[in-house]
Amino acid sequence: PPPPRIFIHDTATTEISTTGGGVSLTWVLDAHSVQPARDREFSSVLVSGMPPDVSEGDVRAFFRDCGIIFDMIGPRSLDDATSAALIEFTDRDSAGAARTRDKKLMGHSEISVVLSYQCTLYVTNFPPDASDALVRERFSKYGPIFDVRWPSRRFIQSRRFCYIQFATADAARAALAEQGALSPDAHARPVLVALREHK
Repeated sequence: PPPPRIFIHDTATTEISTTGGGVSLTWVLDAHSVQPARDREFSSVLVSGMPPDVSEGDVRAFFRDCGIIFDMIGPRSLDDATSAALIEFTDRDSAGAARTRDKKLMGHSEISVVLSYQCTLYVTNFPPDASDALVRERFSKYGPIFDVRWPSRRFIQSRRFCYIQFATADAARAALAEQGALSPDAHARPVLVALREHK
């Protein structure tokens, strides 16, 4: 049989045709249907200071004019009797538009809206058996913690780093004081702490 023929058109549509057993098979792939790589850290905002009884629908309505919301985590209740949510938009411009809602009122509460990376700490060099509860206990004194993300044990058996996402950028900056502090284990390792960097 003749070799497969590949056609690439200006319309960004690819047609692949081949012949096998006298039957012509054609697949048409629309390049516009291919989803771009996610830009989660830099297309997301952390919204805090919301009323404790706010719903996901309330949050989506509040930010509906900023752009397309790709995903949302929360709202979650925090220790300070408020709630927070992580909103991921489809692009950075929408996240920037959401930032203009900072200091606005949601109900009777003034909310804080910061870019996700500004309140996310990379923490490493603690004991491999450190638990989620231990990390939260050590860092919660700097402010409410929205989430702690760990690497999957499927790929990394010894989890020696995590990402701590605070509800505010001020809390994340304050937690940088832990840089170089000794971990509470027999080896007394210096804990390494860094803010996520903008790309």
